[in-house]
Amino acid sequence: TTGGTDTHLVTMDPAPLGIEGRTARGRLAAAGMVLDCCALPHSGARGLRLGTAAVTTQGMREEEMARIAVLLGKVLRGELDAARARDDVRALTAAFPPYPS
Repeated sequence: TTGGTDTHLVTMDPAPLGIEGRTARGRLAAAGMVLDCCALPHSGARGLRLGTAAVTTQGMREEEMARIAVLLGKVLRGELDAARARDDVRALTAAFPPYPS
């Protein structure tokens, strides 16, 4: 363990992919994935802050988190265009409506 506090937040540095945080946020927003920028610890760079509360509240679990991670990676690496990724995001979220009847 890290000795830190358990939290639903994850920070990510997109720099190894050759992308600055704000640019990464824009690419992901175009793909239907909304997250925020944050200052990275021990660095002056901007990273991404991802929270799992919204998706777990809708009932998503580890399998869906893995799908989200794959989508994030493909969009940030330019392996999946925003329109196709948005379709994948819609399909995933449609299976987990926020207010089921």
